[in-house]
Amino acid sequence: MKEVDAENCPVLGVEALE
Repeated sequence: MKEVDAENCPVLGVEALE
């Protein structure tokens, strides 16, 4: 899920992970 989110929304993915 994290990998998919990062590809779909790099900005949101980074914020969500951090």
